[in-house]
Amino acid sequence: MVVVSAVAFAAALLSFYFGARALRTRRAIQHLTRRAGRGGSDALARLGPADDPDRIPESDAAERRRDDVSIERGFVLLALCAVCALLGVLAL
Repeated sequence: MVVVSAVAFAAALLSFYFGARALRTRRAIQHLTRRAGRGGSDALARLGPADDPDRIPESDAAERRRDDVSIERGFVLLALCAVCALLGVLAL
């Protein structure tokens, strides 16, 4: 059972590392800076859900989809981390 617990804790550590890496805030800061550099004085107001997807340039739309996938992947990996840690504790 100790081997199962060790493997579960190792999987939890790996999923925590990759989940935290996917949720980096640097990407969000770069996105805000880039949007503010285009002439918008209030970048946070421009990032609201009121953005019309038809008016967003193709490169921005693709980048936004990549960021959304990265955020979803980060949350899923953090949830997997919690499950693996729980299984590791229960296997002790």
